Amino acid sequence: MNNFKAHTVEEQATALAQYLPNDKLFSGKNIEGDNLRNLLLGFGVEIQRIDELFQIVWDNTNILTTNDEDFIKLWESAVRIPDHCVPLAKTIEERKANILLKLRSLGVLTAQDFINLGNLLGFNITITPLSDLKYPPYPVPFIPIGEGFRFVAIVKGDNIVTEFYPPYDVPFIPIKLNTIIQCLFDELKPAMTRFIYMNN
Repeated sequence: MNNFKAHTVEEQATALAQYLPNDKLFSGKNIEGDNLRNLLLGFGVEIQRIDELFQIVWDNTNILTTNDEDFIKLWESAVRIPDHCVPLAKTIEERKANILLKLRSLGVLTAQDFINLGNLLGFNITITPLSDLKYPPYPVPFIPIGEGFRFVAIVKGDNIVTEFYPPYDVPFIPIKLNTIIQCLFDELKPAMTRFIYMNN
């Protein structure tokens, strides 16, 4: 994609002068101090102001280059941030990273897409269809397989499951925290599939 570049007043006036004929009546179009040239420079000031507005919009509609709070808010509303998986971040860089994460998750379809999304989140994961584990030797821990395993997969990685195990602190509150990878994967997966999350 080519970058948009706002032009100077002189460049705008010269561009306007090129639309005028090259005859005696318009001979002052390129002469410094001539009334016609001054008129073109006056038009050039307004065209430059519009160009600069285009420049601001161009720079800030690209999430990679924007640092404008208003444009970042527009980006967040476009990708539905905050939501139950991605909270509102504090710094501009974190907010941009969350927007890029949500944009990247829009095209997730295959197992490799989910692995790539996990890598983007900082998790090194593997996804194994449960049907690949129906014959011995069985990996440990062993998962009993019954009917309906066709759309079930095991997602394994480091620290992707956060559960509290005994001994419990007092007062004990039964809780299971979902990591961002579990939350996003469960939101993005096809409705008929199921992921079983396991730590390495």
